[in-house]
Amino acid sequence: MKAKEARRWKTPKDWEIYNRRGKMSYKVEARCCGNDQWTTTDRRFDTKKEAKQYASDVESRWSLCAETRIVSCDEPPNVRFNPITFRCEELISAMMA
Repeated sequence: MKAKEARRWKTPKDWEIYNRRGKMSYKVEARCCGNDQWTTTDRRFDTKKEAKQYASDVESRWSLCAETRIVSCDEPPNVRFNPITFRCEELISAMMA
């Protein structure tokens, strides 16, 4: 990676994720009580582990959440879940797309 290009990214991991465009990411789908349909947000995670951590957080906050599942998709990752702050951090690479 060139030094000029490196300044655009918060971390080398962001650069790696940006270069993976078109490869698999993971999304969380949730189903609420009394509803047969699965819903999702636009959040896409680089790893299945991050998606599982976010799903666990969603289940703890949504009182009507019956269950969650992790689904792979072809969209590029756009967030990283921080398990310390329990927040999703937007990747700079996603902002530049």
